[in-house]
Amino acid sequence: MHLTALRIGAHHVVAPRPIVPGTPVLVAEGGLAFSGVWDRVRLPYERVALCTPYGTFLSCRAGSDGTLRMTLADDLGPSEAFEEVLWPDGAVSLRTCERTFVAATDAINGPVRADGQDGASATRFRYGAVPAPLAAQVTEVKGGRPRVADMPRQFALPAVEPHG
Repeated sequence: MHLTALRIGAHHVVAPRPIVPGTPVLVAEGGLAFSGVWDRVRLPYERVALCTPYGTFLSCRAGSDGTLRMTLADDLGPSEAFEEVLWPDGAVSLRTCERTFVAATDAINGPVRADGQDGASATRFRYGAVPAPLAAQVTEVKGGRPRVADMPRQFALPAVEPHG
């Protein structure tokens, strides 16, 4: 596993819940969270894939209106393989199978686009380190132990049984 975060400025590329195929990938502000951790998988022909802890892949897909967008996919195929374009300053651009670039939107919690132009500042990302506690959580999930969110109070059992 090669865990990384994909950052642009102070923002992260995240796969928000539910992490299922078709979920749009977003730009989020703030510190790195579980949804912003990606497993960078090296592929043949100088390509990479980015995989969530739950096994879905970053994918370039055409939306219902025909525009390209970044979403999640179950399987690894041509739409999930990206060519890394490395810049002298340490930034990286990801070229899609459509010969466009992954691009961040200006809006926080806005979708990550797949229509970026070569060299545009919105296409220049940086790989970031994943803190050890977060990496341990990802390792647990990838190892088959599901990460269960806290149960909402209204669904929890009462601590003391009422006397009838």
